[in-house]
Amino acid sequence: MFSFFNLLSKNLKFNFSILVFLYFLVYAFELLSISLIFPIIKILSDNTYPEILFNFLSFIKLEQIVYKKNFFLIILGFFLLLFILRTLFLYLKEKYEQNFYSDFQLHLKKKLLNVLYYTFDPLGK
Repeated sequence: MFSFFNLLSKNLKFNFSILVFLYFLVYAFELLSISLIFPIIKILSDNTYPEILFNFLSFIKLEQIVYKKNFFLIILGFFLLLFILRTLFLYLKEKYEQNFYSDFQLHLKKKLLNVLYYTFDPLGK
C-alpha cells in the first residue's frame, strides 16, 4: 500500500508533525473564542458581575484591584487579546503551511527527477 509518509524525508516528517500541532492549537483557539462570545454578550448586556469570577479573583487575591466598573473593560480586553492571539496563530499556521507545501513539492520534484534520470537511457543500451 502506498503511504504518504514514505514520500517524506525526516525533515519533512518533523515539519508535518509541527503543522498538525499548529492545526490543533488554532482549532483550540477557535473553539475558545467562539464559545466565549455568548457568555460575554450576556455579561455585558445584563450589566452583572458573575459570582464565579469574583470568587476566582478573591482566591488569587485580586478582588481589590479589579473593581466592578473595571470588570467590563477587563472582560473586553481579554476577549480582544484572545481574538488577536487567534488571528496571530492563524497567520503563523498559514505561513508555515505554505512553506511546508513548497518544501514538499520541491522534495517530490527532486525525487521524481531522480527516478526519471536513473531509468532513462538515452543511448538505448
